Amino acid sequence: MKTIFILALALFFTSNIYAQNKVDLHYNILDEAFKELKQNSQIDYLIDEFENFVFIYPNSKQEDEILYRLSHLYSLKNQPSQQIIPLIKLNILHGNSPLRKRSIEIIDSLVTFSVDFTLSEQSEKTLQQLSNIPVQENYRLAYLDYLSFIYSLDYRKMDELFFGEISLYKKLFASFEEDMDAIIFWQANIYKVGKKHPAAIFNFDKVCKLYKKSRFVPQALLELAILNRDYLNNINQTRDYLLEIINQYPDAAKTGDAQYELAKLYDHNYKDTDEALKNYELHVSAFPNNPNYSSSLMRIAAIYEMKENYIESINSYKRIVEKNHNEEATFKALKIIIRLYEKKLNDNKLTAKTMILFAQTFPQNEESLGFLFSAGKLYLEKIEDKIKAKEVFEIIIAQFPESTEAKEAADILKKLSEADK
Repeated sequence: MKTIFILALALFFTSNIYAQNKVDLHYNILDEAFKELKQNSQIDYLIDEFENFVFIYPNSKQEDEILYRLSHLYSLKNQPSQQIIPLIKLNILHGNSPLRKRSIEIIDSLVTFSVDFTLSEQSEKTLQQLSNIPVQENYRLAYLDYLSFIYSLDYRKMDELFFGEISLYKKLFASFEEDMDAIIFWQANIYKVGKKHPAAIFNFDKVCKLYKKSRFVPQALLELAILNRDYLNNINQTRDYLLEIINQYPDAAKTGDAQYELAKLYDHNYKDTDEALKNYELHVSAFPNNPNYSSSLMRIAAIYEMKENYIESINSYKRIVEKNHNEEATFKALKIIIRLYEKKLNDNKLTAKTMILFAQTFPQNEESLGFLFSAGKLYLEKIEDKIKAKEVFEIIIAQFPESTEAKEAADILKKLSEADK
């Protein structure tokens, strides 16, 4: 029995040494070919060989060096989007590698100087955080961090590469079912961005049906709702998905978006303004910090104006101004309030007051001077409040001394002063 155990142990160590020797041997062959690289015609096959090494021997002791050299090979072909991926992978999968610092420097240089590699401002900020990612000793978890990172870059030229990395993850870690919800969701989203709508719908649906407790389900349902509306033109199914999010996941991050999309659906697709109004109101009351808050209030105000309920319309626009959630919306709201007071309610005092508020809120805007001058004229001629008129004209002279309006304001103030004598 002891002899059998010793033989088994010997076989175990022999097989492991053989396997390790095979990895080392394969690496040495690639190392020699890389150092002797002389012709551009050799680059493509070397890239294939380096990619195969990573695929066949994941988490080998040479993987960081292989990834670094693979990046260099892509640089020789002037392919920055391919060049950057091995460097990102090196950083996240091998955070303790001595090559990490140099790879970060290369990435920074690519982002800053490469004309063939342009990223959004948000993606550039994401890349700048690469060196701050904690070192993950568990290779599988590090690989998930890596997939999550390149997914967050939102750089479309990486999409095919991303699918390749997902395939490798599935091969390496097929037994770890608990992470597949994230993988399938990321995959679905890239299909959606690439306008491969049937594949996107299929994968979002898989997330919802196979991983019902996943944190990705509310967002997957929202994506299914939008795809059913925009691609399949199935607004009833869209409504059902949105209601499922609102009712089943009231505290999810995407529930506010779902409520807004439901209001829009009633508004623009069902043409039911009463139901739309009710759902827009639900949205602003339940989700005051949602990015679509101002958009909902703008639509509420517009519906009330359409119904000739100008007081409620103005009140809704005022809520936008008070919240100041969105500068563009605040700008539009103030201009509409001025129009409604002036044209619909004929309220000169509130028209003038809102014109002044516009100028105070947007002092650099080219329309502010005109609104101030109009407010001064209203106080003088319609409201007959000379004191307030003088205040406004003095503001114009102080803030816009070289303007035509300032000269006119000075003339008016001179006449008022002479009349008071």
